[in-house]
Amino acid sequence: MTAAVAGAAATGLGSSSCVLPPEPNPAVPLRRRASGMTHLAWAWNFGVDGPPERMASVLAQNNLGLILKSHNGTEWMSKWDSSSFAVTGPTSIAILSNYFEKYGIPFHTYCVLQGLDPQREAAMCADVISAGARSIFLDVEPWAGYWQGSGQAAQIFAQEFRRLQPNGTLHLCVEPRPWVITRIPMAEFASISQGIAPMVYWDTFNTSENVRYFEATGFPPGPNGICPEFILDVSYSLFAGYNLPIYPVGQGASSYDAWLRFMSRAHQLNMGAVSVWRYGVANQQIWPLLRYVQPNPPVT
Repeated sequence: MTAAVAGAAATGLGSSSCVLPPEPNPAVPLRRRASGMTHLAWAWNFGVDGPPERMASVLAQNNLGLILKSHNGTEWMSKWDSSSFAVTGPTSIAILSNYFEKYGIPFHTYCVLQGLDPQREAAMCADVISAGARSIFLDVEPWAGYWQGSGQAAQIFAQEFRRLQPNGTLHLCVEPRPWVITRIPMAEFASISQGIAPMVYWDTFNTSENVRYFEATGFPPGPNGICPEFILDVSYSLFAGYNLPIYPVGQGASSYDAWLRFMSRAHQLNMGAVSVWRYGVANQQIWPLLRYVQPNPPVT
């Protein structure tokens, strides 16, 4: 246990009663940790997405990393995760990070920010980085149970996180629907982020109502409608000006053909690694696709 993790446990930020997951099943060899950004799979929690030993096997065999949810607001994920391996705090993050990384699976986390106690949320994110996560993705959306804070709350979060973690890596995960992005403090979060991860959910967004809203905000869909290419193009228009890498999040439950198109257009737009929302519902055909289509630029 590192000093940071031990201190967090001692102050009540997390329980030390964490369980080490079993070896991957089917088994995979120990591997050198990759550097750079790999393609990633998101996982909500082990109780719904599956056990870590199975997840580790699939990810390792397909050269993928993991983005595991660590907390929601100021609550660790053990509140919702029925698994023995649920995230209870920094100690369990350290255990899970070591577990996945020793099989060559880059370990990242994500959280839902609410902005109701920005200093506490910033401290929890900082603890996750100290415990071994390579980065944390900030899920910032203007819906019930998500971001409810102000621009000032975002500034407080940013200042406190950078005070605690001057070099910690943050990625901002947001919706690329133009009328939604105006409802969050985008600039404040982008200013402390190292990348933007737009939710490119072409199937979910493919409704007549969304078509009308896209048209009204200056982004009329083309003849193919709300498809992977369209959402990626909108994302590029909205976020390229921040001069940050764009790591698009694809709709995992969609078809293999849609994923081919998604990855092809992301490459054309010079976007970096892609990720899959989410492991537990993803089309199993896309894992080998992600294995053989390297990130742009390739991982070294």
